[in-house]
Amino acid sequence: MKGTAKDNIFAAAAKLLGQLGYAETTYKKVAREAGVTEGLIAHHFGSKEKLFLKVEQTILRDLHDKLEESLFYSSDGMGAVTNFIKCFLRYSVDNKEWFTTLLRCSPFILESSPKDHKVISVECEKIFRLLKNSVTQGIEDHTLKDCDPHMITYIIFSTMIGATRANNIRLKTPANFYPEIVSFFQNMLTSGH
Repeated sequence: MKGTAKDNIFAAAAKLLGQLGYAETTYKKVAREAGVTEGLIAHHFGSKEKLFLKVEQTILRDLHDKLEESLFYSSDGMGAVTNFIKCFLRYSVDNKEWFTTLLRCSPFILESSPKDHKVISVECEKIFRLLKNSVTQGIEDHTLKDCDPHMITYIIFSTMIGATRANNIRLKTPANFYPEIVSFFQNMLTSGH
């Protein structure tokens, strides 16, 4: 690996969290992958939990920034929702290793992760809010049919998480899987349907 020891530790942790999940990612495995001593991990990150939180927070912030940028190119609410969905799905492919870390460690579900995950919850909420604001904008500008924005946001979000999970770590999906998801939501949400 190239870069500083701290960078190498971060990269190794992100990779292993994606491959093994939180419970199976140990200091020993991260140290071996990063080519450093276990003590150096403690020196830079303090604990496994702090390392995990740093990795998850970094990935979620990067995803948020890309999603926010995609919304800049939207002229209306439906465009914003479509751009959000496309960007989220594209991120899961373009940043597969990082995104798989999110899926395996389930920041949106948080089953086997550290007990104090408020930092991660805050980052997830920011992403959720971006989508909800786009849905609300679409309802207000009549490019989306009238609906409960909170419920529709949950449905879109849940579908995207399930789709990325199927595509990245579970199933062999068809080549047009993601475009079909985008098309499905456009058809279901467009005003007049």
